Amino acid sequence: MSTFNVKVVKIDNILPHPNADRLEIAKIMGFDVIVAKQKFKKGDLAAYIPEASIVPDHVASEIGVLGKLDGKKKNRVKIVALRGVYSQGLLYPISKIDENSGIINISKNNTSNMKEVTLDEDVSDFLEIEKYRVEVPPMFEGDVFPIDVMERISFDIENIKNYPEIIQEGEEVVFTEKLHGTFTHVVYLPPAYISREKINYPDAFQSEKGIVMVSSKQQSHNGFMFKKEGKNSERNVYLKAVIDNDLINKLPISFMDHKYPVIILGETFGPHIQDLNYGIYKGESKGFRVFSIYTKEDGLRFKPINSDNLDIILNDIELNRVPVLYRGKFNKEVMDKFTNGKETISGKELHIREGIVITPLIERYDSRINLGRVILKNINIEYLTRKGGTEFN
Repeated sequence: MSTFNVKVVKIDNILPHPNADRLEIAKIMGFDVIVAKQKFKKGDLAAYIPEASIVPDHVASEIGVLGKLDGKKKNRVKIVALRGVYSQGLLYPISKIDENSGIINISKNNTSNMKEVTLDEDVSDFLEIEKYRVEVPPMFEGDVFPIDVMERISFDIENIKNYPEIIQEGEEVVFTEKLHGTFTHVVYLPPAYISREKINYPDAFQSEKGIVMVSSKQQSHNGFMFKKEGKNSERNVYLKAVIDNDLINKLPISFMDHKYPVIILGETFGPHIQDLNYGIYKGESKGFRVFSIYTKEDGLRFKPINSDNLDIILNDIELNRVPVLYRGKFNKEVMDKFTNGKETISGKELHIREGIVITPLIERYDSRINLGRVILKNINIEYLTRKGGTEFN
């Protein structure tokens, strides 16, 4: 789940549609958007409305898609194939003032409202566009307790199409398979830290080897962990991930002597979590794969462990990493090759691959990315357009 916004963008190029005389392909960052012929030209400004947006009727009417979108209310943007070419969102016109600014106009209830906007500005509030959200099943919920802000991180993986210049051609990278499960945020507190900070979390998993806590993406972002005993605790998929994978005993093997908290980020997957089960069936333990570990050596900032060291640590504590698909120099052709295809978890290619996660071989940061760390995703277009897909988080 990457950052949601409706940004003012500059159209990079307009190409002819190969199968439709009245349509064209607008190129925006790394996205293709199908538009009416001569509606836009190269260099125009527009508001880019991404996939998974909920569009109000007055906006849909302005761009000619009222009643033509997805969902029960016909107001949700999905990636669609239009005459054989995928369209990855919508464009809302902006009257250009200069190369970096323009006027956006909205009409609602016979009233017109205008606003001057600049390149890269988020206009989602002005257009009243929201991100589509689904109702979360009970097994993703439970009673929670708060933890200190210094014992957790905020995490997101942005789409490389939004940041096409961040990773350079020829840079050494690692591609891992992006799994379609649920983000699992595990915190391990070593004994030295517990003693020094006088920590007491009775609702967490505790032993003489330390404290283990677990949460979902949203709950951890809000500063909460799930209680080991409480509402839905027996069904909670995150608590089950800790128990089934024996994290209470495995994490101290490598981290018991640390002075500060350790963050383990992974994906829990299997039946009833999402629509893709990776060969795990009802009654079997859910799968769990680690994709990042953060440590805080200086006591100030959590930093991710580099790929090679991550492999060594996971081997020592007998936890599995998300599949590594590629190590080598980055280029777009290689990226597209590994983004597509089938999943590799089951070893049987049972269903579509969600996509890949791309990280530099040596971890680095870039201020252009929301949370700084260079970690980006590229999603398989066939995954995005599959039927009956679920997106629980």
